[in-house]
Amino acid sequence: MKILAVDDDTLILDLLKSVLLNTGHKDLEVTSSAVDALKMVQRSDTPYECLLLDIQMPEMDGIAMARAVRKISGYEETPIIMLTAMTERRYMEDAFLAGATDYITKPFDVLELGARIRVAAKLSEAHARLEENALRRAGAVQMGETSHLSRDEMAALFADDLLGATPLLSRRREVA
Repeated sequence: MKILAVDDDTLILDLLKSVLLNTGHKDLEVTSSAVDALKMVQRSDTPYECLLLDIQMPEMDGIAMARAVRKISGYEETPIIMLTAMTERRYMEDAFLAGATDYITKPFDVLELGARIRVAAKLSEAHARLEENALRRAGAVQMGETSHLSRDEMAALFADDLLGATPLLSRRREVA
């Protein structure tokens, strides 16, 4: 899983590198600037599959970065874990409203961080499978490969789209 960690505290970045490398997460990039991190996200050939963001940083805070990342194509569902000393409820609410999927307070427990990264990996994998299935279904429809299916089978085939669980429906809403 490709991870990007952003924190203006180099001690925290060093600790994150150590913990994540020791738990098998070798595809890890770190930066101390949310502005630089946003550029890294936009320029990356291979999308990051999880973002770890501090909230309080100079220039751009982690909440603003989460909000900006959610607007980038392909990052609408990427797990974003806020890793911060901010324990006030309003920061948590703002983070979740901006698109965070999880929130860990510092000082963090190494075991808890590992568990949350594993959950983020599962979310990322599940989203990738949904994307793949949606693309396969769209291709089948375009190629007319669904003509042999009953109405019930077609409904089951597109159940995820009908529930809004895949990007196909989102794209259709944007066009409408």
